[in-house]
Amino acid sequence: MARQLIARGQVNIQTLNDAYTINQSVSSCVFAAASKGTVLNAVSIMSTIKVMKGDTDFTAFTIGSISKPVGFSAVTVNNADKTITYTVAAYTANLPDNGTITIPLTNMSVQDLHLIPFSSLFLHYGIVAPKSGYKGINIF
Repeated sequence: MARQLIARGQVNIQTLNDAYTINQSVSSCVFAAASKGTVLNAVSIMSTIKVMKGDTDFTAFTIGSISKPVGFSAVTVNNADKTITYTVAAYTANLPDNGTITIPLTNMSVQDLHLIPFSSLFLHYGIVAPKSGYKGINIF
């Protein structure tokens, strides 16, 4: 098939750098628990929330209020550093076997949300507390 000219003129090519990417440095944690579900050691984990617009840091957001889940001694939000610290005390006996913590991101400036049709976005932090037990034995 022969080539056919379909257009002639000037073309402008631009690299698009306006897509948003939202990440957290730690998105889940496994808390080791004894056989009855007690977490024997204190655990403190810090996760950093990072929002990028293209290849540029985007900081015009606020980490919203996070309800402290059952079993956690503290969930601390630092909006200056964009971090969340999750703390479970030693000998905690009421940590659930699994679950998620919802993290709201709010107050993003409206002019920057023309591509994102939400005034709030949500991330999730997963938790799992497997229980130790007796090792299985080979009966054969």
